[in-house]
Amino acid sequence: MTDEDEMTRLMSPDEMDYLLETTGINVLEGIIKQDDNADIDADIDGTAENNGRVSVRYGSPSILSVAKSIEGEHGRRKLFCLYGIVMIICIAESISMTATIPLVMDKVAEGIADEDGHYDAVTVQMIVSSISSSTMMIAGAISIFMAGKWGELSDRIGRVRVFKYMSGIRIIGLLTHVFTLSSKMRYHKWAIILTACIVPSFGGLFALVANGNSYVSDVVKTEHRMVTIGIMMSCIYATMGVGPMLGSFLVKWTHGNGFIPIYTAIVFVTLALIICETLMVEPRHETQLALSQSSYTKRREKLRSQSGSDDTRKYQSITYSKFQIRRLMDLLAPVKKLWLKPDSTGSLVPRQTVILLVVLDILFVCGTTSCMPALVLFSTYEYKWHAVELGYFISILGIGRGIVLLIVSPALLYVLKRIYQHLNHSIDKIDIFCIRFSMIVITLSLFVMIQFGQKSSTSMVVFALLQALSAFCSPTLQSGIIKYTSKNHTGEMFGAMALVRSCVMLIIPPVLLELYGSTVSVNPSLFMYIPFSTSIVAIFLTFFLRIYSHPPLNDS
Repeated sequence: MTDEDEMTRLMSPDEMDYLLETTGINVLEGIIKQDDNADIDADIDGTAENNGRVSVRYGSPSILSVAKSIEGEHGRRKLFCLYGIVMIICIAESISMTATIPLVMDKVAEGIADEDGHYDAVTVQMIVSSISSSTMMIAGAISIFMAGKWGELSDRIGRVRVFKYMSGIRIIGLLTHVFTLSSKMRYHKWAIILTACIVPSFGGLFALVANGNSYVSDVVKTEHRMVTIGIMMSCIYATMGVGPMLGSFLVKWTHGNGFIPIYTAIVFVTLALIICETLMVEPRHETQLALSQSSYTKRREKLRSQSGSDDTRKYQSITYSKFQIRRLMDLLAPVKKLWLKPDSTGSLVPRQTVILLVVLDILFVCGTTSCMPALVLFSTYEYKWHAVELGYFISILGIGRGIVLLIVSPALLYVLKRIYQHLNHSIDKIDIFCIRFSMIVITLSLFVMIQFGQKSSTSMVVFALLQALSAFCSPTLQSGIIKYTSKNHTGEMFGAMALVRSCVMLIIPPVLLELYGSTVSVNPSLFMYIPFSTSIVAIFLTFFLRIYSHPPLNDS
């Protein structure tokens, strides 16, 4: 897989964290370099010599030098337009995030209420939980297959046109969802589910980031792409953190009108569409677009020729089905890269460590991202939170993660590197410390919710702050796994980790939502025991991580 392929594919949430932390590290190195240029240069050169890919974490070009890699005012304008588009679309997505949940609950309550307007709050929670889990499963399954389609389409028709299509899909999705939640339409569970699936299925955040990566790869030199994408991720985290808070202010200023943030989101997305149409410049040359289209046409023609006679549509259909099955199997192929071969001495330590790190990543997801949808519903039931309070909570969580990744984590790594030896071919004591610390604070955050969650809403704030402190776990797991990988296969390894996490996110959150819906009348916090248990197991497993003492693996 080439560097360009690696940049343009779909990114997982933990890879986004990895890039964001990398940006923070590069900022810190850029500052330190001014005072201690000789020492830092030596450290960077040594790291880069031992492992080209892992060195991006400790020795990438400084963020201060990125501007020099963009040739001319025209190139810089392209990047500024990209950052602007991504920020506008992300703030539109996050601004309506918290407002939608109370609107869905109100619509469900309206639908199940009797003639006097009375309804059972527990039943509402159960139905909303079912709606959320169904939406996540449908949208998640579709988005896995659509991710590759967006990348292929952007190669053929251009990055800017894909941004236009994504903006248009968002406008359609928001308008239809508003209509199903409005008083003009009667309550219908599946209408709410299907309209809620439009945006995440066909133009979700990860597809947006993937197209942004493609845009960067067309504009920025290879050696500066990681840093540039890290800057883009910083913009995304900032807007995703500020958006819910802005949505809360809008609801508060309009005296509880939950539709205003969604209307505002539609305005933002429309603005993004206008910018794409008027200001944004397509980075791919017409010749490149024509070559991609020609390659696509040849593949289609080859597929048709394999089906035999043009009149025999049955054979064409069968061949096309086989082709799609092969494509599906190709999606799963990178997972095999996680099963490393024994090294030259026959040691299985690298394989065992990588598998253990993957398991830790799964447990990390269970203790953080996976429990959030059910936790949000818990807060609406237990504390009677609405859009305003939910917006504040999600903003604290998002902004906290961004601060930890950009400031706290790079500073902590800088200090730990002066205490412990950094290894390029194996996880080291720095990695183990970061992973174990993260798992401990995750366990503490869930313990706070189990112990005090039904007593005080302050526990949610403590939970958010503790969860934010675990933000550097994903980048640490990412960098730890790729230390055991040849430079020629890092892209496939990242893809394998993204696929594993996508499958986990497709299963665990709906399961927790269903469990919450089933137990909300008995014990609303019961679902938290699952992520709490997985976090305890994760702490225990960190003691089995072993440092690999042999030289780096060959590039075979």
